[in-house]
Order: sequence, then C-alpha cells, then structure tokens
Amino acid sequence: MGRGASTRLEAAAGTYVVQARMDWLRSPPLTLTLDAQSSVTLTAALTEQSMTFTGAFIRPGTALDPRAG
Repeated sequence: MGRGASTRLEAAAGTYVVQARMDWLRSPPLTLTLDAQSSVTLTAALTEQSMTFTGAFIRPGTALDPRAG
C-alpha cells in the first residue's frame, strides 16, 4: 500500500500478530486480540531512531512505530 492508503480486512475473532513494513524498515510485532465485535485501525509511523544510521541500517526492526486504535 502506498503512503496514506488504506484497506479493510475482515478477520475472525482471535489473537493476531501484525508487523508494519516499509522497504527494509519494519516495526516490532504488535499482538492484537479481537472479539467478534472488534474494529481496529492500524497505523505505522517512522520513529526518531529511523532517521539515524543505526535505526535505518543496523536495527531496521525498530524503525516503525505500530499503533492500534
């Protein structure tokens, strides 16, 4: 998906682990527990660390900050 794009997914109740990716950057895993009535919005943003050499190349797994709301 491109910047600012969105999509809607339907999922059965249960526990899911999601991870954001952008090029080689990624977020730490985020665990979501959904019930039958859940509706969750996920977003991911660059962290301050992603703008450093270490954040972008040495530890790219911490470059994105996933949030569920």
